[in-house]
Amino acid sequence: MSHFGLRARLSGDVPGHGHLGHPPPIREEGPLRGLPPLAKFALGKVPLISVFGFIFCGYLGFLLYEWLIDPQGLYGISYRNGVSVSFMLVLCILAAALFFGMRMHRRRAGMAVRAMCPSGGIHGPPVS
Repeated sequence: MSHFGLRARLSGDVPGHGHLGHPPPIREEGPLRGLPPLAKFALGKVPLISVFGFIFCGYLGFLLYEWLIDPQGLYGISYRNGVSVSFMLVLCILAAALFFGMRMHRRRAGMAVRAMCPSGGIHGPPVS
């Protein structure tokens, strides 16, 4: 990053961002943001973003399999290693605490948390 880019980021002078480089607060009257450019393309009738999402889910499934089973015994992880299992459980608990803690923080700040997913998604129907 150039000297100017770093200075602008630290001073909060980045265009489109508010004080100290933080994005402006979410407004309830419109969608959170527009669709990503990848959402405009399709493979047949299936959106390309869904195809990549499916591929990524397969990759995550492979990683989970490798962690749980470790079939070749290369990494010293799996259900046989108690420290590894404990570490992963702690990470999952921390991730859940961060997710729900930030959700509660945003709700207290007045953001319409359910409106962040206008199509309903995993959070249910949008708040009107």
